[in-house]
Order: sequence, then C-alpha cells, then structure tokens
Amino acid sequence: MITRRSLLPFAAAGLLTFMPPHDAEANLPASAITELSVALYAIYTTSDPLCQTGLIATVPVTETPVPTNLADSPTLGTGPLPEGGIACVVIVIQNHLMLAWAPGDYTGVSHFGTSSWSDSSCNAGGSEGPLLFCADTPGSPAWPPQILNDLTAAGVEPATDCSGAGDPTVAIPLYLSAASKCIGEVLADTAIGGECDWALNTDVTPEGYRSNDIGQAPTKMDDPLHGVHIDALPAGSTRFKFIVDPTPMVGGNSTDSCGGLNPPRFSFVPLDGDASSDASM
Repeated sequence: MITRRSLLPFAAAGLLTFMPPHDAEANLPASAITELSVALYAIYTTSDPLCQTGLIATVPVTETPVPTNLADSPTLGTGPLPEGGIACVVIVIQNHLMLAWAPGDYTGVSHFGTSSWSDSSCNAGGSEGPLLFCADTPGSPAWPPQILNDLTAAGVEPATDCSGAGDPTVAIPLYLSAASKCIGEVLADTAIGGECDWALNTDVTPEGYRSNDIGQAPTKMDDPLHGVHIDALPAGSTRFKFIVDPTPMVGGNSTDSCGGLNPPRFSFVPLDGDASSDASM
C-alpha cells in the first residue's frame, strides 16, 4: 500500500501529543519534524481488535476533510469511548501526506532493512510530498461496512483499488490494532522478530521490507500482515491521550538524500481523575 521508502503514516485520536525521542540511534528527533500533515475525514474506535464490530465514530465523518498538521499537536474534538476500552483505532484520511523537517546538525544513522545511511543528508532541511498511500501497489484498502456506509452518506469517495497511479483525494483507512503484530519500522520489527522480520521480504527490496499493510484490518490475533500494532486502552478509561512519536519517520534514505522511512509509533495514555464519559480528542 506504500511504495518503497514512503512512510506508513499516522494520525490521531485522543488529545494528540508527541513522545520524547526514543533512545535508538536512528532517524531525526521529533523536534526536527516541522510538518506531518494529513486531511482527516474521521476517527473510529472499537473494543474489537479485528476492527469490524462495535465501531464508534469518535470523530464523525465530515464531507470535507480537515487539514491537520500533526506536528502542531492539535486537539481534534471530543467523542464517546467504547465501554470495553479501545483495541482498534481506524483513522480515515485523504490519500496523501506532507512531510517537512528543519535544518540541523544530524549525526545519527537511519536504518531501512539491512541498509544504513547517515542522517547528515538531512542537515539542510527539506520537505516531501504529497506521499500517496494507495498507489502502484497490488493491495486494496479493506473497509468495514459501517465505515463505508458513513462515507457514502457523507458523499466521500473511498479508495478501492491501489494498482494505478493513485488519486490523492479519495479516502483511505489506517488501522491501529492490538491484534496486529508488527510496527512497520525496522528496529521495532527486528525486536519483535518472527514474521515481522524484514529479511523475509527481500523479494520486495534487496534490503528487505515491512510485512504489514496499514490499510488492511487484522484478520486474527498476532497478525503480521495487516494493520500496525498498538497496545489496547483498557476498559474503564474515560479520557486519554493518543500519543504519536514521529522519531522513526525521517532520516537519511540513501547515500545523499533524506526523507520519509517509517511510520510513527503510537500509544495511549489514560487521563486519570476525569468524570467525563467522552474521549478528549
């Protein structure tokens, strides 16, 4: 669903904020990313880790997508939470992403499969995009019937075929689930091991490639092929932050260039001591 060295992006539910950069020696720090922009249609949450039943439109579908720069840590609104907690988040965005990074003195090393490149290629700053999620790939997005019905009612066209050049205006789903096994980022997937190991996919690129498709819902627990893993938000939570750590996203991606490599990392942080029954978005 994403072409080689295009990143598998992100978006947000909950009160969006950024985590501090992780400790791995790879990619630019979060503070270097100045733009991580999507056009947001909707966010659904459910306690079903397979993302098919009990879907709640925590951010309901809008006919016109809302431009959202996730690098600004925006607050997106409020909405209901599933009673059983959140085991899956489905983010519906337009089929493109814009990315930019600031100039700096970057001394780290970024990784893509078995390849490593110096982040000094990013020193001048730069931008990339629009990056298309659904383009020139054999897979097609998977849509739960409820979300398809909501998009149809709002007059929003869903992506159904990714084999062509790609239409940046159609809607696509991004699946974050406790049932998904892999992250889609080489260091994290190496730590997970098994079928998440990029080295199993050297037929895709010589240095290996991610196994998971973020536009497909998981079909079983520990599914290595569909969705991006996120730890579940437990039942009983009333408010939460949905945290996006962008540090895996940008770095050197050849001997002399810089750009998007991996998706960000996602996590929930419950907000204790709040009596509200809604999620703060």
